[in-house]
Amino acid sequence: MMGQILSNGELQLTDEECERLSLPPNSVVPVENVEEFQAKLQSIYDDDVKKLARQIGTKPAEEPYPGYFADIERLGLADQSLVSSSSNPAGLYGPDGKPYAPWMVGKIAENVERRPRPSKSREQASFEFSSRGQELSGVGLTARLLGDEVKLSWTVGKEENSRGYIITKRPGGSDDEAFQLVADYQTPGANLSPGSIDGSYSYVDGSVSPGVWVYRVQEEGTDGVRTGLSQTIVDVPSSSDKVKTLVAGFGIVTILGIFAAYALNADPQNGL
Repeated sequence: MMGQILSNGELQLTDEECERLSLPPNSVVPVENVEEFQAKLQSIYDDDVKKLARQIGTKPAEEPYPGYFADIERLGLADQSLVSSSSNPAGLYGPDGKPYAPWMVGKIAENVERRPRPSKSREQASFEFSSRGQELSGVGLTARLLGDEVKLSWTVGKEENSRGYIITKRPGGSDDEAFQLVADYQTPGANLSPGSIDGSYSYVDGSVSPGVWVYRVQEEGTDGVRTGLSQTIVDVPSSSDKVKTLVAGFGIVTILGIFAAYALNADPQNGL
């Protein structure tokens, strides 16, 4: 029961309400602030109901006070939403309803709906949790243009129970199903079998067309399971793009030469 509305529209608070709102005893709320304080008190009472529900559940044999079941229904509480979890502060309260850590109460959102996590393929999960995959992810595999060819380089740590490495590529923007074999440990002259000095490997892909390409390196174990190690992206320019780049570079050099000549003519002493 919230205070008492006086004839002039003001709200007379009870001693308990004054205490919970940190106000002096017998405080009276002005008319213009009545709704605000009623909302604060309602929030306090609702928290009390939630704390009690954590102790006795939402469906006890008897109502702890008249209207308890109605409050449970109004707040939409359910036993499964009151269990302890990392996103629900139910575990912050002991059997007596008192918080174990008062400074954390109100800092965590209650009854947070968990968002479904996107499923991951077995290979993706293996890649993310592989110690070697973590070591190489995003940094281990590098691609460098050598004219019309792409040189791939990567380094691994321990090599145990390994048959060798497999290089695949796909066009940028395509799905994983579009990966095509470039070379593997069975390719003559590729040198992709385990045992390279310092675990350093490289391979030059001489059959690449202009465009954006995604390269991936996998390791095949002696059990036949392939584990993703790393992947990288490279943009292979076309011949026309290379010509445009050369022309642009020549144009910049020409302009700089003109400015230099102009400056020299404007100040002949500068060259002395």
